[in-house]
Amino acid sequence: MLTIYDHMVQKQITGLSLAFIEHGEIQRTECLGVLEIGSFDYVNEETIFNACSMSKLLTSILVLKLAEQGKIDLDEDINRNLLSWKLLESEHTRTKKVTIRSLLSHQSGIVDPADSFPPLHCLAQWLSMKDLLQGSTPYCQSPIVSTLEPNQKFHYSDAGYCIIQLLIEDVTNTPFSSLMDDLIFQPLAMHHSFFSSSLPVAHTASGHHRDGTRTIPSHPLYPYDAACGIWTTPSDLAKLLIDMMQTFKGKGKLGLTAPTMHQLMHAQGCN
Repeated sequence: MLTIYDHMVQKQITGLSLAFIEHGEIQRTECLGVLEIGSFDYVNEETIFNACSMSKLLTSILVLKLAEQGKIDLDEDINRNLLSWKLLESEHTRTKKVTIRSLLSHQSGIVDPADSFPPLHCLAQWLSMKDLLQGSTPYCQSPIVSTLEPNQKFHYSDAGYCIIQLLIEDVTNTPFSSLMDDLIFQPLAMHHSFFSSSLPVAHTASGHHRDGTRTIPSHPLYPYDAACGIWTTPSDLAKLLIDMMQTFKGKGKLGLTAPTMHQLMHAQGCN
């Protein structure tokens, strides 16, 4: 019978970190391998990994928290609250408006432009969401527009979550990462979770290709926090998952209600 280590060798996986949940608690963790091919720095419980689009789950929970606080309406036209940039009206939004709910569920009618949202080329090119959505950066060279009527079709969209990030910052006048820290990370003691803009150097796993070689850069940074900027650990993500389960029992530390969490866990909009 093959062990986890055997599978790592077969798949050329350099480092691996696991957290096991049982009966609503983290029962144990397991760490294997090293931070970077050829190094002797071993993966441990505090090793931070690029979790990329798992950011979207965190963003969804943050949005629901703000909705329960009355700061955001899931079903309101997003242009009513966007201040620094507006989604251009089109034939597709004449009768149905783009809402946060449709953005969260990738059913807003917004399709990512080709070859958009790559890793950051260099820290000096850190960009604003307004510039990105206007199509004036190397990371998204076309303006973000509606190409389909909302709630008609599923299209996985990083751009949609960039709009959510900008709307949150416009409504609260607070950086997205600060809100996430105050409302999600701190209450759940997720002390090893960061966004690309504040990523620590220590205990950070390198990126590797499928053939086991190191990526260049070794720590790809995505300047789209809400869409794919999260760096975290399995144990921190487990804390979030446990709190989601506890919410259905009325015991969640984030203070969300069971009906709100129910919306997150069930299908929305079209099929």
